[in-house]
Amino acid sequence: MKAEWAGPFDRCATLLQAISANQADIGGCGDIPGLSAIAAGQELCIGAVQRPRPESLSSAIVVRGDSPIRKPADLVGKKVAVNQAGAGEYLLLKVLEKENISKDKVQRVFLAPSDAAPALYQGTVDAWAVWEPYISVAELEHGARRITTTHPAPTYSVMLVRNEAAAKSPEAVKAAFKGLGEEYDWLNVNTAKSAEFLVKDIKISPAVAKRVTENQGPQLLTTPNADDVTKIQKTADWMLEQKILPKRVDVAATICPTAK
Repeated sequence: MKAEWAGPFDRCATLLQAISANQADIGGCGDIPGLSAIAAGQELCIGAVQRPRPESLSSAIVVRGDSPIRKPADLVGKKVAVNQAGAGEYLLLKVLEKENISKDKVQRVFLAPSDAAPALYQGTVDAWAVWEPYISVAELEHGARRITTTHPAPTYSVMLVRNEAAAKSPEAVKAAFKGLGEEYDWLNVNTAKSAEFLVKDIKISPAVAKRVTENQGPQLLTTPNADDVTKIQKTADWMLEQKILPKRVDVAATICPTAK
Protein backbone atom coordinates (compact mmCIF):
# COMPACT_ATOMS: atom_id res chain seq x y z
CA MET A 1 0.00 0.00 0.00
CA LYS A 2 1.30 3.43 -0.96
CA ALA A 3 1.04 6.41 1.35
CA GLU A 4 0.35 9.83 -0.15
CA TRP A 5 0.99 13.28 1.32
CA ALA A 6 -2.29 15.19 1.66
CA GLY A 7 -1.07 18.47 3.11
CA PRO A 8 -0.02 20.86 4.22
CA PHE A 9 -2.94 22.12 6.29
CA ASP A 10 -2.69 25.55 7.86
CA ARG A 11 -4.40 24.52 11.10
CA CYS A 12 -6.27 21.68 12.79
CA ALA A 13 -9.69 22.85 11.61
CA THR A 14 -8.60 22.53 7.97
CA LEU A 15 -7.11 19.09 8.60
CA LEU A 16 -10.27 17.90 10.34
CA GLN A 17 -12.36 19.07 7.40
CA ALA A 18 -10.14 17.07 5.05
CA ILE A 19 -10.42 13.94 7.20
CA SER A 20 -14.20 14.37 7.42
CA ALA A 21 -14.36 14.59 3.63
CA ASN A 22 -12.21 11.43 3.26
CA GLN A 23 -9.43 13.46 1.68
CA ALA A 24 -7.00 12.38 4.41
CA ASP A 25 -6.78 9.38 6.74
CA ILE A 26 -4.13 10.48 9.26
CA GLY A 27 -3.12 13.88 10.56
CA GLY A 28 -1.45 15.62 13.46
CA CYS A 29 -3.46 18.01 15.61
CA GLY A 30 -3.60 19.48 19.09
CA ASP A 31 -5.53 17.44 21.63
CA ILE A 32 -8.00 20.30 22.24
CA PRO A 33 -9.39 20.53 18.67
CA GLY A 34 -9.08 16.75 18.39
CA LEU A 35 -11.25 16.20 21.46
CA SER A 36 -13.70 18.82 20.20
CA ALA A 37 -14.02 17.01 16.87
CA ILE A 38 -14.57 13.65 18.55
CA ALA A 39 -17.16 15.14 20.91
CA ALA A 40 -18.93 16.63 17.89
CA GLY A 41 -19.27 13.16 16.40
CA GLN A 42 -16.34 12.94 13.98
CA GLU A 43 -15.29 9.31 13.56
CA LEU A 44 -11.69 9.53 14.74
CA CYS A 45 -9.27 7.62 16.94
CA ILE A 46 -5.96 8.62 18.52
CA GLY A 47 -3.11 6.60 17.06
CA ALA A 48 -0.06 8.30 18.56
CA VAL A 49 0.84 11.30 20.71
CA GLN A 50 3.53 13.86 21.36
CA ARG A 51 3.73 14.46 25.09
CA PRO A 52 3.56 17.99 26.51
CA ARG A 53 6.76 19.93 26.94
CA PRO A 54 6.31 22.44 29.81
CA GLU A 55 9.22 24.56 28.56
CA SER A 56 7.79 24.92 25.04
CA LEU A 57 7.17 28.46 23.78
CA SER A 58 4.80 27.36 21.03
CA SER A 59 1.65 29.00 22.46
CA ALA A 60 1.04 32.43 23.97
CA ILE A 61 -1.30 35.34 24.45
CA VAL A 62 0.00 38.23 22.34
CA VAL A 63 -0.87 41.92 22.17
CA ARG A 64 0.12 44.80 19.91
CA GLY A 65 3.50 46.32 20.63
CA ASP A 66 1.95 49.62 21.73
CA SER A 67 -0.70 48.00 23.95
CA PRO A 68 -0.86 49.01 27.63
CA ILE A 69 -1.60 45.36 28.45
CA ARG A 70 1.43 43.88 30.23
CA LYS A 71 0.10 40.87 32.13
CA PRO A 72 -2.96 38.59 32.19
CA ALA A 73 -4.67 40.68 34.89
CA ASP A 74 -4.75 43.56 32.41
CA LEU A 75 -7.11 41.53 30.20
CA VAL A 76 -10.05 42.23 32.52
CA GLY A 77 -12.68 44.09 30.52
CA LYS A 78 -10.82 43.46 27.26
CA LYS A 79 -11.55 41.46 24.09
CA VAL A 80 -9.39 38.42 23.34
CA ALA A 81 -9.50 36.56 20.04
CA VAL A 82 -9.60 32.77 20.37
CA ASN A 83 -10.58 29.86 18.14
CA GLN A 84 -13.75 28.41 19.63
CA ALA A 85 -13.33 24.99 21.26
CA GLY A 86 -9.69 25.02 20.18
CA ALA A 87 -6.22 25.57 21.56
CA GLY A 88 -6.63 29.33 21.83
CA GLU A 89 -9.77 29.21 23.94
CA TYR A 90 -8.23 26.53 26.16
CA LEU A 91 -5.06 28.57 26.64
CA LEU A 92 -6.96 31.72 27.58
CA LEU A 93 -9.21 29.93 30.07
CA LYS A 94 -6.26 28.14 31.69
CA VAL A 95 -4.31 31.39 32.02
CA LEU A 96 -7.31 33.09 33.63
CA GLU A 97 -7.80 30.13 35.96
CA LYS A 98 -4.16 30.25 37.02
CA GLU A 99 -4.40 33.99 37.70
CA ASN A 100 -7.71 33.59 39.61
CA ILE A 101 -9.52 35.80 37.10
CA SER A 102 -13.17 35.01 36.39
CA LYS A 103 -13.60 34.03 32.74
CA ASP A 104 -16.69 36.25 32.66
CA LYS A 105 -14.49 39.32 33.12
CA VAL A 106 -12.74 38.78 29.78
CA GLN A 107 -14.65 38.80 26.51
CA ARG A 108 -13.83 35.93 24.19
CA VAL A 109 -14.13 36.80 20.50
CA PHE A 110 -14.34 33.65 18.41
CA LEU A 111 -12.20 34.04 15.30
CA ALA A 112 -10.13 31.78 13.08
CA PRO A 113 -6.44 32.76 12.86
CA SER A 114 -6.93 34.31 9.41
CA ASP A 115 -9.43 36.75 10.92
CA ALA A 116 -7.88 37.07 14.38
CA ALA A 117 -4.54 38.37 13.09
CA PRO A 118 -5.94 41.47 11.31
CA ALA A 119 -8.39 42.00 14.18
CA LEU A 120 -5.44 42.28 16.58
CA TYR A 121 -3.30 44.46 14.32
CA GLN A 122 -6.21 46.81 13.54
CA GLY A 123 -7.32 47.06 17.17
CA THR A 124 -10.69 45.28 16.87
CA VAL A 125 -9.53 42.96 19.66
CA ASP A 126 -7.05 43.68 22.45
CA ALA A 127 -5.22 40.35 22.56
CA TRP A 128 -4.96 37.01 20.81
CA ALA A 129 -4.48 33.55 22.34
CA VAL A 130 -2.68 31.57 19.68
CA TRP A 131 0.08 29.15 18.72
CA GLU A 132 2.97 28.83 16.30
CA PRO A 133 3.65 29.88 13.57
CA TYR A 134 1.20 32.74 14.18
CA ILE A 135 3.08 33.91 17.29
CA SER A 136 6.37 34.36 15.47
CA VAL A 137 4.67 36.03 12.49
CA ALA A 138 2.97 38.47 14.90
CA GLU A 139 6.19 39.19 16.80
CA LEU A 140 8.68 39.43 13.95
CA GLU A 141 6.52 40.97 11.24
CA HIS A 142 3.95 43.03 13.15
CA GLY A 143 5.74 44.08 16.34
CA ALA A 144 3.42 42.13 18.65
CA ARG A 145 4.63 40.90 22.04
CA ARG A 146 3.78 38.13 24.45
CA ILE A 147 2.14 38.66 27.81
CA THR A 148 2.54 34.95 28.61
CA THR A 149 5.45 32.64 27.94
CA THR A 150 4.96 28.96 28.76
CA HIS A 151 1.54 27.32 28.88
CA PRO A 152 -0.01 26.91 32.36
CA ALA A 153 -1.42 23.54 31.28
CA PRO A 154 0.74 22.15 28.45
CA THR A 155 -1.23 20.06 26.00
CA TYR A 156 -0.62 16.96 23.93
CA SER A 157 -0.33 16.80 20.20
CA VAL A 158 -2.23 13.81 18.82
CA MET A 159 -2.15 11.86 15.60
CA LEU A 160 -5.74 11.32 14.54
CA VAL A 161 -6.88 8.49 12.29
CA ARG A 162 -10.19 7.98 10.52
CA ASN A 163 -11.87 5.03 12.26
CA GLU A 164 -12.55 3.37 8.93
CA ALA A 165 -8.90 3.55 7.92
CA ALA A 166 -7.76 2.24 11.31
CA ALA A 167 -10.13 -0.72 11.03
CA LYS A 168 -9.50 -1.60 7.38
CA SER A 169 -5.75 -0.92 7.13
CA PRO A 170 -4.15 -1.40 10.57
CA GLU A 171 -0.77 -2.43 9.14
CA ALA A 172 -0.68 0.62 6.89
CA VAL A 173 -1.50 2.87 9.85
CA LYS A 174 1.30 1.31 11.89
CA ALA A 175 3.73 1.74 8.99
CA ALA A 176 2.69 5.37 8.60
CA PHE A 177 3.40 6.11 12.26
CA LYS A 178 6.74 4.32 12.06
CA GLY A 179 7.68 6.48 9.09
CA LEU A 180 6.47 9.66 10.79
CA GLY A 181 8.45 8.83 13.91
CA GLU A 182 11.62 8.40 11.87
CA GLU A 183 10.91 11.70 10.10
CA TYR A 184 10.57 13.51 13.43
CA ASP A 185 13.85 12.00 14.61
CA TRP A 186 15.58 13.29 11.47
CA LEU A 187 14.03 16.76 11.74
CA ASN A 188 15.04 17.04 15.40
CA VAL A 189 18.67 16.60 14.38
CA ASN A 190 18.44 18.66 11.17
CA THR A 191 16.72 21.75 12.53
CA ALA A 192 17.89 24.01 9.68
CA LYS A 193 16.30 21.67 7.15
CA SER A 194 13.17 21.58 9.31
CA ALA A 195 12.93 25.35 9.07
CA GLU A 196 13.42 25.17 5.29
CA PHE A 197 10.47 22.81 5.00
CA LEU A 198 8.30 25.27 6.92
CA VAL A 199 9.27 28.07 4.55
CA LYS A 200 8.27 25.95 1.57
CA ASP A 201 5.19 24.23 2.98
CA ILE A 202 3.39 26.99 4.88
CA LYS A 203 4.87 29.99 3.08
CA ILE A 204 6.52 31.80 5.99
CA SER A 205 9.76 33.77 5.99
CA PRO A 206 13.08 32.09 6.89
CA ALA A 207 13.31 34.24 10.05
CA VAL A 208 9.86 33.17 11.20
CA ALA A 209 10.56 29.53 10.37
CA LYS A 210 13.78 29.58 12.39
CA ARG A 211 11.96 31.07 15.40
CA VAL A 212 9.11 28.57 15.12
CA THR A 213 11.54 25.65 15.06
CA GLU A 214 13.33 27.00 18.14
CA ASN A 215 10.08 27.63 20.04
CA GLN A 216 8.64 24.21 19.28
CA GLY A 217 11.75 22.29 20.26
CA PRO A 218 12.27 18.56 19.61
CA GLN A 219 9.26 16.45 18.70
CA LEU A 220 8.87 12.80 19.65
CA LEU A 221 6.04 10.59 18.45
CA THR A 222 5.02 7.74 20.75
CA THR A 223 2.21 5.27 21.40
CA PRO A 224 -0.12 6.56 24.14
CA ASN A 225 0.15 4.69 27.44
CA ALA A 226 -2.24 4.58 30.40
CA ASP A 227 -0.76 7.73 31.93
CA ASP A 228 -1.24 9.63 28.67
CA VAL A 229 -4.86 8.50 28.49
CA THR A 230 -5.46 9.62 32.08
CA LYS A 231 -3.97 13.06 31.44
CA ILE A 232 -5.87 13.61 28.20
CA GLN A 233 -9.05 12.46 29.94
CA LYS A 234 -8.46 15.08 32.63
CA THR A 235 -8.24 17.72 29.92
CA ALA A 236 -11.41 16.45 28.25
CA ASP A 237 -13.33 16.49 31.54
CA TRP A 238 -12.17 20.04 32.28
CA MET A 239 -13.31 21.11 28.81
CA LEU A 240 -16.71 19.58 29.52
CA GLU A 241 -16.95 21.47 32.82
CA GLN A 242 -16.15 24.70 30.98
CA LYS A 243 -18.83 23.89 28.39
CA ILE A 244 -16.25 23.83 25.62
CA LEU A 245 -17.28 20.26 24.77
CA PRO A 246 -20.94 19.37 24.11
CA LYS A 247 -20.57 15.96 25.76
CA ARG A 248 -18.03 13.82 27.61
CA VAL A 249 -15.34 12.05 25.63
CA ASP A 250 -14.17 8.63 26.84
CA VAL A 251 -10.52 8.98 25.86
CA ALA A 252 -9.63 5.31 26.43
CA ALA A 253 -12.33 4.36 23.93
CA THR A 254 -10.87 6.73 21.33
CA ILE A 255 -7.43 5.08 21.22
CA CYS A 256 -6.94 3.34 17.88
CA PRO A 257 -6.79 -0.49 17.93
CA THR A 258 -3.30 -0.22 16.42
CA ALA A 259 -2.12 1.71 19.51
CA LYS A 260 -3.39 -0.76 22.10
